[in-house]
Amino acid sequence: MNALCAYIVLVLLALGAAGAPPQETEVEGLILKLGAAEIAEREAASRALMERGEAVRPALDRAALNPNMEIAARARKILATLDRQVDALRPVLDKIRKESGDSYQRLIRDSTHAVAAIFEGKDLRRMTQSLERQGFTLERLNDDSDGAEYRITTKPAVFTSAAGIRHDLILDLTTKFKCSKTEPTQEIVGRAGTALRTRQEIAISEALAKPYPAKTALALAFAHKETRKSESEFPIVEEIELNYQQFGSHRDKTMDWGFNIVIRCRNRERSAGYLASYFFASGLDAHQEIGKAENPPGFEPRNTLELSYASGSGSWTSSRGTRTRRLQRNDHKDRPFWYEVYRNAPTARGGGDLKSLPADLTALTVKGTEYASQDGQLLLRFKNLRSLSWNIAPSILVEVASWTELKNLEALEVSNSDIDDDLLRGLSGATQINDLTLRHCDKVTDDGVAHLTKIEGLKRLVLWDGTLLTDRALEHFAKLKDLQSLQLTHWGRITDVGLEHLTRLTRLESVSIDRDVALTAKGLGRLGKLQSLKDISCTFSSLDDSGLEALGRIATLEILCLFDLKNVTDKGLRHLKGLKELRLLYVDQCPGITTEGLKELQDALPGKFELK
Repeated sequence: MNALCAYIVLVLLALGAAGAPPQETEVEGLILKLGAAEIAEREAASRALMERGEAVRPALDRAALNPNMEIAARARKILATLDRQVDALRPVLDKIRKESGDSYQRLIRDSTHAVAAIFEGKDLRRMTQSLERQGFTLERLNDDSDGAEYRITTKPAVFTSAAGIRHDLILDLTTKFKCSKTEPTQEIVGRAGTALRTRQEIAISEALAKPYPAKTALALAFAHKETRKSESEFPIVEEIELNYQQFGSHRDKTMDWGFNIVIRCRNRERSAGYLASYFFASGLDAHQEIGKAENPPGFEPRNTLELSYASGSGSWTSSRGTRTRRLQRNDHKDRPFWYEVYRNAPTARGGGDLKSLPADLTALTVKGTEYASQDGQLLLRFKNLRSLSWNIAPSILVEVASWTELKNLEALEVSNSDIDDDLLRGLSGATQINDLTLRHCDKVTDDGVAHLTKIEGLKRLVLWDGTLLTDRALEHFAKLKDLQSLQLTHWGRITDVGLEHLTRLTRLESVSIDRDVALTAKGLGRLGKLQSLKDISCTFSSLDDSGLEALGRIATLEILCLFDLKNVTDKGLRHLKGLKELRLLYVDQCPGITTEGLKELQDALPGKFELK
């Protein structure tokens, strides 16, 4: 019977071949060979079809229905392999969306298993071009020494609830870096999954009045007491996220598959919020080993849900003092964050990357441990380099000399635990730099800071953790006549005398002072002598309302940022009403400053301001 069916297919193909393009005729011929008598011929045809990839999917879909069981089985096997390739991401998700119908649970479950098969265990960097061809944008959320997290919005508004809540289908990827002294870094996907997410704001009452489909995870979550009990104080839903994953203790050998849900709510004033989270174990997959997605033989999927976990907690510090608020003039535009140039730069994580990255890079981040002692000289390949972030301990790789030879280098960030006076002495030869950031400076002394005065063109200087530095360090900085921005983070020995030294910097526009420095309102008032000063950030516990009074007399002030100040209140805010140039007041973790106090200031300032 199979031979007869194959003969019929052959006749039909022959009849249609005259009008078919040569390429289609060739593909149909390869499909016919999937049922050939010789194993070698069948295997060769399978490989040829695999090489053609997504272009032959329609023909394979038809072949999967072929009455010849051998052809149909091999076609289905090739389709299954194609489904595990990144080029198939969009068609696979389209197929799952169609097959899941109105069931968002089936959509998220099936798409999670599909993307895991496509991505997990593979090098993400080899798949990025395919994602771009399919119109996907890879958003990097986090990047540390071990790996990174990414997110892709694969299908906007893939599901809309009866209340009109539109949910996007999100793809989440977690990677691990595989670094080498000789080969380029690989970024291996360790976990891939999907989620439904919305940031469309809606009242809880409205979501309950027009609920999600009955007995589904989101319907049960909204009806649960952990969500309902916050409704009076936090009536607005601002974010919902649902994903399908395994849940349990890391000590467990097996875990349940199910739906993890986070519902984030807020009050009407946007000054505080509440978070409810749930996990519903699903009967769609078996209780199985961690990382396993293949159900055992004989398992029967059941569309059931069982609540395993429910929790509610305040997501912000208090309803009186919001974690973050901005009083912003309508014509204000934020300047690019100073760290963006490093955050977006290509990264070398081993000697193999320094050898293989394009030599015409203008920005580069260097980190990791996989380097040979001579690899530092490879920096000189990058003759156009303008920005360099260096996060390698000198015990692994010392290359201060190369920094001085990069003639186009303008911005340098050094971040390791071994910054000391000797490193600054070597760095002083890099006189081409105008932007310098030094982190972990707890071994640096006032004498070491003096070496930086040789970099006379410095316009921006950031020093973190200068626990040994005193007012003498600021006296040295006062010699940098071109300095426009100075950020001192985690210093502990600065007094009003040090601020007096800074008044000699006639071009200084921005000052940031952090942590427990011994400053008073009188010292802050001295900054008023700086006619160019526009931006001040304060994070030190001694600042109180008298300090705000001193800041309120700096007529040129455009941006004022207040962080983690326990002693400032609405009374102090009133001293800022005379700042006619103010464009932005940023308040973070200042419990004494209320929404009412900010609104009073908003009404008093010239121009139109928005409170966020």
